[in-house]
Amino acid sequence: MKILWIDHIYIDSAVYSTFPLLLIDSLRKNNHEIHLIIPSTQKEEKAIAQLMTNVENLPTIRLPLLSSLSFYLMLLFYLPKAIKKIDPHAIIVDIYALPGIIPAFLFRSVKVIMDVRSSFVEWKGIRGYVEKIKYFSMIALAKHLCNCITVTSPALKKELVDVFGADPAMVKVLTNGVSLDLFDNNKYRASSKNLKEQLNLDEKFIVFYHGSLYIEKRGIQEAVKAIAELTPKYPEITLFLLGSGAKKIQNKLKFLTKDNLCIHGPVDHSEVPKFISMCDVGIALFDTFSFPRTSCPLKILEYLAMEKIVIATDIPFNRELLKYGNCMILIPSNSPENITEAIEYVYKNREASKRMGKIGRGIIEQHYTWERKAKDVVSFIEELYQNE
Repeated sequence: MKILWIDHIYIDSAVYSTFPLLLIDSLRKNNHEIHLIIPSTQKEEKAIAQLMTNVENLPTIRLPLLSSLSFYLMLLFYLPKAIKKIDPHAIIVDIYALPGIIPAFLFRSVKVIMDVRSSFVEWKGIRGYVEKIKYFSMIALAKHLCNCITVTSPALKKELVDVFGADPAMVKVLTNGVSLDLFDNNKYRASSKNLKEQLNLDEKFIVFYHGSLYIEKRGIQEAVKAIAELTPKYPEITLFLLGSGAKKIQNKLKFLTKDNLCIHGPVDHSEVPKFISMCDVGIALFDTFSFPRTSCPLKILEYLAMEKIVIATDIPFNRELLKYGNCMILIPSNSPENITEAIEYVYKNREASKRMGKIGRGIIEQHYTWERKAKDVVSFIEELYQNE
């Protein structure tokens, strides 16, 4: 099968944006021909080097507003030629690149799928107003022009149906996945032990978070308060934060000393498993009432693949995971009180936590590999042709 994949993201700066890169890699390993179109990059990264087969970097202006507009314009000119040359079975486009693929709808034999990875994220001021118009407009366009919309969770599908009036048959759930080879805890036991020693954490009980470190809606500040509550009684408990935005949050995290809080800048995605391996429990403390509640948190899948127990808030996707087995501790909200109680439970029940971690690995192996997600993509496209 031939797929033309279009994504607006700058993969040399979006360190944690592994979708669609790993999914594309899995499709290619299964002998599908994938052509990727992305904005131009400014520096070499490992992820870019791995994608050099059938990748087109369109020149863009990397400035607010102009970056999107320049990518759209380049797509308008480049896409017709690419479609004629590749003759794809389907075009998969992320929601924010949709305006640039208008020429694709002139090729009626090609199926067009728009992928949505998140609910609308609220921003303040003029930017928020513009982003809201953009998001709502893209959903409206996709409803009338695309053959299919893929979303990251059943909760997001429900939102598109209930709020935007999308046809349920048109919306397919395509969750995130994990590379079992990359996220295999057995591979990192020695290196993670060395890493703990280098960071002076070898005697610590590590509560771990990786991803964006901006405070809002991720429960980071609440987790810091929880650790501050616990450390007088359990001084070895330490919060480890890995990701972008460290400088901007330093002055907001005044509840802990450097002995109980470690903040590390972002690393290449291939380095993340080594850091997860040294931790005792992973946290994913998203708001239960705003946009994260419809997400499929990649970090949770990665913790589980690494056989780590997870403390997470009670959002729909996490409840779905628990249907497969007892692999995490759900808390009703990301209040410091809820987080404190959960961390203390894990600290006091480490052997039970390890057993839960092994259950989590089994769930990932059965339901959330990139290989399985690749099969889902192919199945969705085949279904579109069968329904003609």
